[in-house]
Amino acid sequence: MYLTNNTQWLEDYFENNFLNNQDHNNKLALRFHSRDRVSSDELPIAALFSKYDLLLRTSVVEEVDEYFEAYSFAGSSHLQNKYIFKEDIMKKFVKYFKFNARKLINVCDSKKLFFSDFQFPTFNEQYSGQEKNFLKEIEIPHHHVFGENGDTFLSPREKQCMDLICEGMTSCEIAKILNLSSRTIESYVSNIKDKLLYPKRLTKGKSEKFAIRTRLVHLYTKSES
Repeated sequence: MYLTNNTQWLEDYFENNFLNNQDHNNKLALRFHSRDRVSSDELPIAALFSKYDLLLRTSVVEEVDEYFEAYSFAGSSHLQNKYIFKEDIMKKFVKYFKFNARKLINVCDSKKLFFSDFQFPTFNEQYSGQEKNFLKEIEIPHHHVFGENGDTFLSPREKQCMDLICEGMTSCEIAKILNLSSRTIESYVSNIKDKLLYPKRLTKGKSEKFAIRTRLVHLYTKSES
């Protein structure tokens, strides 16, 4: 999360520090821009989305007196993005962030990092229940695993497939158990391989397929222990 009206600093940060940050699968950037920097094409972060595999991006921009608040949401190909384009959830997150970051924002304001008459949300009785359950509302079910290329997550369906693979089931058998097509199961298995295995290897021969299945089972069961 970033608070600044200094676009040069923000640009420098992403160019020099962002690449070294291993936890950049999901970024929320709160940025304040003067009125002459409101074009989405001119935002310093805009050109870096593709460079750092930040996909399915969307933004919420609000005008507040002397400045604009720009909230950017994005996820990588290794992150589920079910909530990225849900405007109601994004607005809840903006309100939630502003409330929880109020102390930090006050410090920035006092240091003249930006000038504002910041309007913090007041969580009265009308919103208290909604905000109390906020994290539950946006929670995306997932299963954490340790892949060869680092930590990653499996979706609930991918986890079901891996549980059955560990039991020795074939794709056809898994398809029957989950009442899905074989092609769908193969797609899930392909996603699991992409997430867990590195580097990618050819899967033409039976021995190669068996080796890959063995690697998948080893990584999955290791994460479970």
